[in-house]
Amino acid sequence: QLSITQQPSVAAQSGVVFGQQPAVQLQDASGNAVSGVEVTAALASGGVALGGTLTANTNASGVATFAGLKITGTIGDRTLNFSASGLTSAASTAINITAGAASQLSITQQPSVAAQSGVVFAQPPVLQLQDGAGNAVSEANVDVIVEIATGDGTLGGTFTVKTDASGVATFAGLKITGTIGDRTLSFS
Repeated sequence: QLSITQQPSVAAQSGVVFGQQPAVQLQDASGNAVSGVEVTAALASGGVALGGTLTANTNASGVATFAGLKITGTIGDRTLNFSASGLTSAASTAINITAGAASQLSITQQPSVAAQSGVVFAQPPVLQLQDGAGNAVSEANVDVIVEIATGDGTLGGTFTVKTDASGVATFAGLKITGTIGDRTLSFS
């Protein structure tokens, strides 16, 4: 039989190694420890990726201790299954996956598709901080910078905006002054 003697962390950030790694005990029908058996960890739920060392062998005490396990993907509760050949698997308690560290920007509202030269965009661009898995990251006071990426002209308005408590940066008051034609903006 397999039993979980140490559950994984109850909460972890997406893409970050669990603070508490799971350990699984393997015993025979009489309750004796069984050593040298490979135990495998796998995701039981959710379309995400499990990383780290996914297999561990039981030691002399029949315990398989995992190392470096982490889940990368969308936020929410996930569980792990632990299995060994010929045995019924054991399921972990739920692990609440939260957003990881901010690593990218996503444009949640594009700027106006058309604007007059020198006139503020009717629809301001809005950006959201995200982690590597695309989860929204709530982090305030991160500087987001805008500039003209393609085309000429002069960008007007505020070029650096700090994110709010939700990790959102709104560029109100932007305008481009110059000759007619297409332009694109880049945000960093």
